[in-house]
Amino acid sequence: MVYKYDLFPNDYATLKLPKGYKILSFQAQKLSVCIWALVDPEAELEEVKFRLCGTGHAISEENLEYIGTTQKDIGITRLVWHLFKLT
Repeated sequence: MVYKYDLFPNDYATLKLPKGYKILSFQAQKLSVCIWALVDPEAELEEVKFRLCGTGHAISEENLEYIGTTQKDIGITRLVWHLFKLT
């Protein structure tokens, strides 16, 4: 099944995802940013940590796996977020 998970625009997020998940997409939606993942809802859950940063923001972590980039217009401002999984 495909499930949606809200991350909200915070620098760090931890989600409980079913083991064996596969992230399909990362996009802005309404006031938050979300990932869509292919999951087995019956699988045991695991904590997955994410790092969300804007273009030009410092990143000090080295153990990152790139997930994707999304953009959101807020008034006349365009925000661009980049999502990484902490490995």
